[in-house]
Amino acid sequence: MKTISALVPKAIVVGFGLTAAAIWLPKSGPAPVDLDGPVTDLSYDVRQAETRLAELARHAAERPLFQASRRPEQASTPAPPPPAPTLILVGVLSDADSRMALVRLSNAPTLYRLAAGTTFGPWSILSIGPDTIRVSKDDAPPFEMRIRR
Repeated sequence: MKTISALVPKAIVVGFGLTAAAIWLPKSGPAPVDLDGPVTDLSYDVRQAETRLAELARHAAERPLFQASRRPEQASTPAPPPPAPTLILVGVLSDADSRMALVRLSNAPTLYRLAAGTTFGPWSILSIGPDTIRVSKDDAPPFEMRIRR
């Protein structure tokens, strides 16, 4: 017969095994599945996923994808407004009694006859000489214009 002293090492090994199993094995089994309970609304989850995917796709289109030079389209900047037209003295018409300035705008070929004291757009004709006119524009100081030759 075997003695108790021969069984002690085997009992210790079995005891350690049972202790380890008690520590490492889960205390309970998997959670029971309620087959008769309410089912979650999967269509809601799908709609949320589609919305999120659409948002991510929009961001992906704006960012570089496979090419370092790919960038989103830039909004076109509006063309700057054309420069304001300037007044050009074309000539001076004179007779014995009066003088008329013959002027045109820099952006149009139409000629205008203006007398001294006349306002034409932002310009005021102050005086007319034999080949010059004295003009003031808005609140700027008066200046003299000569006929272009």
